[in-house]
Parts: sequence; C-alpha cells; structure tokens
Amino acid sequence: MNEIELNQIFHTAADGMRVIDRNFNVLRMNKALCHMSGISIERGLGKKCYEVFSGSVCHTAQCPFPMILAGRERIECDVFKLRYDGVKIPCILTATPLSDSDGNVIGIVENFKDISERKAMEEALLSLNSELELRVKKRTQDLEEEILQRKKSEKALKISEKKLRRLSSELLDRQERERQHIANELHDVLGRSLTAIKYSVESIVKNMYENGDSIYTKKLNNVLMLIKNAGQEVREISVNLRPSILDDLGILATISWFCREFNKTYPEFYIQRNITVQEDDIPDPIKIVVFRLLQEAMNNSVKHCQCNKIQIDLKKSDNKLSLTIQDNGNGFDLSEQLSSNKGPDKRFGLISMQERVELSGGVFNIKSSDIGTIISVEWL
Repeated sequence: MNEIELNQIFHTAADGMRVIDRNFNVLRMNKALCHMSGISIERGLGKKCYEVFSGSVCHTAQCPFPMILAGRERIECDVFKLRYDGVKIPCILTATPLSDSDGNVIGIVENFKDISERKAMEEALLSLNSELELRVKKRTQDLEEEILQRKKSEKALKISEKKLRRLSSELLDRQERERQHIANELHDVLGRSLTAIKYSVESIVKNMYENGDSIYTKKLNNVLMLIKNAGQEVREISVNLRPSILDDLGILATISWFCREFNKTYPEFYIQRNITVQEDDIPDPIKIVVFRLLQEAMNNSVKHCQCNKIQIDLKKSDNKLSLTIQDNGNGFDLSEQLSSNKGPDKRFGLISMQERVELSGGVFNIKSSDIGTIISVEWL
C-alpha cells in the first residue's frame, strides 16, 4: 500500500486522528480532527498537542504521552477536549506508540471518537432518572402520609365504634333494668291494688246477692269482669317487659314457660326443643339475650313467615355456646328487610337482634328462603 492510499485512509477515517512526536509537536492530523477541533490542518501542524486540541488530562498524570513513553502499549480513556471556539467535546481517546524501523518510540498516535450524542443521551437519562426518583420519592411521601392519616382515621373510628358499642350495651342494660323495675311495679303495686279491688267488689257482690239486690249485682259483676281483665293485662304486660321466672328460676325454665304460653296462644304451632345445656353453661348476661332472641324470632315467625313449625336448638360444644331458631315458613328477602329505607317496625327486629348478639360478644347469622328461615348465634 503506497503513501497516497495510506494518506487517503487517514483522512477519510470517521474518528479524529493525529500523530505527535516526542516533543509534543503535531506532525499529522486528519480532516475529522480538523472538524472536531475547529482548526485547519495548516494551522494545526507544528503546534504543540495541548495547543491544538487541549483537554482535561493535559499536563496531568493522566496524560497518555508519558505513559506511552514509559512502555504502555495502549491507553483508552474518556476525556473532554476543547474546541478552538471553547466548546467542550466528550471523546474516547485511544493512544498507541509510534515506532521507527528499529522499534524505538518516536511519538504517539491518538484517535478521538466523538461521543457527544452518547453523553447527551446519558445526561438525559440521568436527568430523567433523577426526575423519576424525585417523583417516586414525592409519591412515596404522599402515600406514607395517606397511610398515616388512614391509620389515624381507622384508630379514631375504632375508638368511636368501641365507645358506641359500650354506650349501646349500657343502654340495653339500663333498658332491661327499667323493664324489670316497671314489671315489678306493675306486678307488685298495680297488680296488688287490682287484686284488692277485685276481692272488695266480690265481697260487695256477695252481700248484695244475699240481700236480693240483683240489679246492682249484675252491674258490679260487669265491673268485676273488667277488673279481672285489667289484672290479666297487667300480668301479660309485666311478663312481656321482663318475666320474673327468668330472674327466679333461670333461662331454661323461662324457655319452657315461654313455649307453653306460646302454644296456648297459637295451638296450631308445633315447637320442637333440643336443649342440651345446663343452666350454668349460660353466662348471666347472655340469658336475657337468648330470651329476647327467642321472643323476637318466634313472634316474627307467627306474624310474617306463614309457618306451623319452629325448632329451637340450644347447645354447647368446644366451649362454644350456640342457639339456632328455625321455622318452615315462606321466608323473606333479607336485603330488603335490612334496607336502611325501611323503618324499624318493618325490619322484623333483625337489627336489634343482631346488635344484642354482637354487644354480648356473639356472632349473628340469618338465612331465609322459600322453605324457611334460620337464625343462628354463637358465643365463644
């Protein structure tokens, strides 16, 4: 290959190239380097290398020239070079030794690959990553704040729900105590008074009958009947408020009594009882809940479900007390009955039953279909 061909290859190379002697003088430079540096070949030849295309490693320990002279075969590094107009150009500098025919190093050959586009992309990517990190950090902070606020809200809600449950429980307790007080007053005071009036009227009727005063005897007999009816109504109201048998004999006796009274009123109903617990198996606070559930559920069956059979199961296993009340009626739409649009008198007392159970520490479940309704409650 002759000198002309070598010179053509040198000047048509895509990368900038130059040859420097041991005294740092530029011996040759190609057209690509002229374009990169902004200096013509005529102005560049004979100049010092650091005057033509100076850079960040010139006059430093990282300068490749001393390292090549010291025996290094090849040096490659990223550098910034300064154009004639002051613009910095990022390059990959590759330096190799230039030797004579005897193998003596007489200079170096430098190759400059312009990586401006790559650097621009790297900087853009770094900027994008930095912006993304800032956004992620900001979003993370926002999420942490949201989570913190949510936890605070949930904690406040739990405290509020706990207070509400405590107040509801206290309200039910007070209601039961008031029911018991009123029932006792009705039974002991009003019932006693009506009984005294009845005996007095009966005595008057007897005396008048013996004296032949039949006209007033008949009228007083009517009064006596009204008094008897009033006494019976007072007893029924007292029982409905709070049956004294519950406090005197316990829940098991109360269930038996209630079922008998229920059958007296609704003789067409068949009541099946499967009770396998002892009185001591049922804690005192739960006894009134069991009675109210039984009372409400059986009255619902009569009023709304068109059934003729009710089954009651009360048992305890694995320290779990369970109550199940089941009828064979036509059922009802649960979602409709539990709708907030319905008034309390239209919901069959389902909400009050559920609240009573949950406030007593139990779990309330109800299923209803066209073959019957099942209310099941469990206490651990």
